[in-house]
Amino acid sequence: MANVSLEINGDIYEVDVEPDTPLLWVIREHLGLTGTKYGCGIGRCGTCTVLVDGKARRSCQMPAEQAQGKKIVTIEGIPEDHPIKRAWVAEQVPQCGYCQPGQIIQAVALLSENPNPSDADIERSMRGVICRCGTYQRIKRAIHRAAEGDLPLSEGVLSSKPIETDGLSIGLLSTPPGSTLALAKTKDPWIKVSPDGNVTIVVPKSEMGQGVTTSLPMIATDELGAEWGKVRVEFALAGDNYKDPVRGVQITGGSTSVRNLFVPLRKLAAAARTMLIEAAAQSWGVPEGECHAFGGKVIHKPTGRALSFGELALRASNLDVPQDLTLKSEREFILIGKGVPRIDIPDKVNGRIRFGIDSFHDGMLYASVVRPPAYGAKLISYDPKKATGIPGVRSVCR
Repeated sequence: MANVSLEINGDIYEVDVEPDTPLLWVIREHLGLTGTKYGCGIGRCGTCTVLVDGKARRSCQMPAEQAQGKKIVTIEGIPEDHPIKRAWVAEQVPQCGYCQPGQIIQAVALLSENPNPSDADIERSMRGVICRCGTYQRIKRAIHRAAEGDLPLSEGVLSSKPIETDGLSIGLLSTPPGSTLALAKTKDPWIKVSPDGNVTIVVPKSEMGQGVTTSLPMIATDELGAEWGKVRVEFALAGDNYKDPVRGVQITGGSTSVRNLFVPLRKLAAAARTMLIEAAAQSWGVPEGECHAFGGKVIHKPTGRALSFGELALRASNLDVPQDLTLKSEREFILIGKGVPRIDIPDKVNGRIRFGIDSFHDGMLYASVVRPPAYGAKLISYDPKKATGIPGVRSVCR
């Protein structure tokens, strides 16, 4: 072990590591800067690209000792208002987002050397960074956009920061697939309206670049009559009440997220809307039919009086959850069917999104799969003695 001093994103770090430890692992595991990703480990995919003295370098191939005395910049060190990052958001480049920190760093290096690249220049510079989702055309457009300075002001997007609420919370009760949906106040809510007026939509699906953290809240927001800027998104924990109501399991796949949740989410939102309208009507002593929900408020049509969802949340939470609901017509939709900036894009562009590989826990063990040397080969026998003699190896199993 040796003490290695590194300058990363303008800060100096002292780490005790083996001198030949790849810079990638120092950045990720010792410093916790998980925006830089591991891809192949042999410098071929470009996912781990960082800037070293202004040049794009594969951090999996640079020993920590060699990085001393150099200025290293990771995705976290690129300002959020950098033209490349702004162009990436404007063009909605990422899909799954795993490779995007490497793509962005490579693009930053390209523009610093060539402020007005041609298509051929872009293809030549970017070809070493692989995107398994195939976002190459959006990447090219974003680089041209950044070079040309065609950068609109940042558009508002939903927040992924969850909120606590002691207001109105409703969800689905676990029922057999295909049975009638049971809407109820539950400890596993799908929709939460807090007294500060914010609305949280709990998404029981994985965001894998298909946009469910945007599309599902859009559905609920339209039916509820909420204000888009006050909607928050939260991922559901594992639980029976978060099972897909059609498939009967908590799973993401088969292009079924919107298809299977379109009606259930609308019914939940319609129930919450009905409860908020009932609470407002009670407050004013007027018929519910004279009230409607729009823009995060319940409005009394004859007088124009209005109460925000936040003002009504506690009162509405004491009402029974209605089961006989009237859903809105298509002509009443404001968001559904429209292009809306995806909520997951800014976090992916800035390296904040967390993947499985970014989870670290005290005492966590790592498993390594040993694959056969030839396709179709079968394991006949193995001797674990040499492997178990390596420091840190706990066990070998088949």
